[in-house]
Amino acid sequence: MDKTSADRRMALHTVHCLRFDALARPGRAIVIPCDARGQVDLDRLSERLRAVYLGARARMGRDYAWPVVEQPH
Repeated sequence: MDKTSADRRMALHTVHCLRFDALARPGRAIVIPCDARGQVDLDRLSERLRAVYLGARARMGRDYAWPVVEQPH
């Protein structure tokens, strides 16, 4: 199983996620599994998803809005 499949499977079993909306590209976002308080378990993320999450955090306010905790649909 590749990392992308593992990320998708983990997201399916996640009750909450952090959503970083792209500021310059409406409708685009980065969505990361988290708990109800918005805490992300970095150890459970794949290496790729961890890098995407850390990159979005570093670019909050420039490329991405501050994240919002939501329940996946």
